[in-house]
Amino acid sequence: MLSITAFLLDFVLGALFFAAFYYKLNTFRDFELSVQSYHVLPFSLTRPAAIGLLLFELVLFISFASGQALYYKELGAIVLLLAFSVLLVRKRRLDQEKGSACSCFGSIDFLNRYPLSRNSILIGICAIKCLLPAAVLSAQASFQQFILHSVVTCSCLLLVDYMQTRKRYIALQVRE
Repeated sequence: MLSITAFLLDFVLGALFFAAFYYKLNTFRDFELSVQSYHVLPFSLTRPAAIGLLLFELVLFISFASGQALYYKELGAIVLLLAFSVLLVRKRRLDQEKGSACSCFGSIDFLNRYPLSRNSILIGICAIKCLLPAAVLSAQASFQQFILHSVVTCSCLLLVDYMQTRKRYIALQVRE
């Protein structure tokens, strides 16, 4: 029972990190501007920081999807989410009159709406995951879990993209 719970938590966390990676990659120029808007790095480091962040999210997805990197993936996710939260609070204090929005998940509005609450919940899930007994998977089982996770996650994202595109198409359609 606990191994199923650990698998499902890995699945949810991996899917969320892949969704963040996917939507940031699809709108990379906007993502670069978002990184720059935090005013933490000089302009010349914006692109390398954006690429590094994308790669880190991809590595987290691979780690969660394969069930490997026991406890390191949860620790990495907690550090990343804490850093996002601290930087977002800092940005909101600096931009009081402008209002700071999160667009980590592209057009999936309900994941962007309350980023500090979302990050707190994800940090809690990672902490709970660390308390569960860890099962060491064989290379074959790890690869099979990764393939299953990747297919399901990509299918869900393609379905979400299709539904959003269809919704926009219907909204823009001229009625006679």
